[in-house]
Amino acid sequence: KELKPNSFVIQADKMGQVNKIGKSKSLKNSNMEIICINKFSPKCFVKIINFLKEYFSVNGTYETWEYPLSVFLHKKKEKVYSLSNQTYNWVNINSYSDLKFARSIYK
Repeated sequence: KELKPNSFVIQADKMGQVNKIGKSKSLKNSNMEIICINKFSPKCFVKIINFLKEYFSVNGTYETWEYPLSVFLHKKKEKVYSLSNQTYNWVNINSYSDLKFARSIYK
């Protein structure tokens, strides 16, 4: 699949551990596109939320969360993994119109 230059992608090792997150135009050796379905352990989630609160208070809230998550993974040495064999259908929902579209195709 041809990715758009602004697609978010990851660099991960062969076990799926995410090493870096960024745009496809910047990460030339990326493994896959991010579809933003996330599952974190409760302990890791609390660490991420606390880091994001601090990050956004210092850097502003104009960035999407993928960039500071990449900084978090690098600085805190937390292990987060990706699923490389995702085969189910999905729709990215960011707005009410996206939700209406998803409901129309998944009746």
